[in-house]
Amino acid sequence: ADFTNQTVMAVLSCSNAGVSVGIDYVKLTVYYAGSNDSVIVYPTVIYTLSLGAAISGQVAVQVSKNGTPPSSNTGDLFQDSLVVNDMNNRSLMRYSFPGSPEYFPSTYYYDFETSDNDVIEVIQTVNGRLVVGLDNSLWRVNFLSSENDANLQRDGSMATEPISKSVGCVGPMCACAFNIDGQAEHMAFVSTKGIYSTDGYSLLCRTKSQTWRNYISLDATSTPISLLNDPENRCLRFYYRNDTDPYETYMCLFLSYDIGDIDS
Repeated sequence: ADFTNQTVMAVLSCSNAGVSVGIDYVKLTVYYAGSNDSVIVYPTVIYTLSLGAAISGQVAVQVSKNGTPPSSNTGDLFQDSLVVNDMNNRSLMRYSFPGSPEYFPSTYYYDFETSDNDVIEVIQTVNGRLVVGLDNSLWRVNFLSSENDANLQRDGSMATEPISKSVGCVGPMCACAFNIDGQAEHMAFVSTKGIYSTDGYSLLCRTKSQTWRNYISLDATSTPISLLNDPENRCLRFYYRNDTDPYETYMCLFLSYDIGDIDS
């Protein structure tokens, strides 16, 4: 409607008196909703929302499709989208438009704000479900909401469900996927209470026979570094630092997941 006369005008001005500016040429790129075969349409995501019971009808709302990817330090692919955390708002999980990992619409996010003011530490896909580990809790994401279900509450029980409300992950480097013979894929992760694993539904403690405070203390005398899977030797390797040692001794806890060692 803004271009009914098929013209567009650019106005150049200078606010400083007595100053002249020379212009060689002006180039404009105009984006608009209408399209034909010779016009590049500005990429948008269109939501069709119901007006409610009191008012019949629907309204269409558009947001930019190619939003800027957030700064992040953990993420994975899920349902053809790149899912990452947001370092500027660390309770948010953001995800890209399916098939376009560089496009992040501003409405594509889930908020994992908790009463403990937790932040997202790790995001990983396990058994077709997305696992999100916070400081003190672990969540399963069943699906990513899109413009096709715009009226769905993001924090509803259908989209996200808690796996544990008392066990979380200490950092993005302290989680890894592994497989035990004859069992589904698990994600192992380090928490302040031990090393646990999850298949996206249940939760198992893998350090029941260990005195966990010998490795991770509550008074910050040790620092977790990373948890790595060693499939050739069928084990997990947890690396941590003993901060009470003046020479910063680096340690490794070896956890075998060979079928004969699982409960030993």
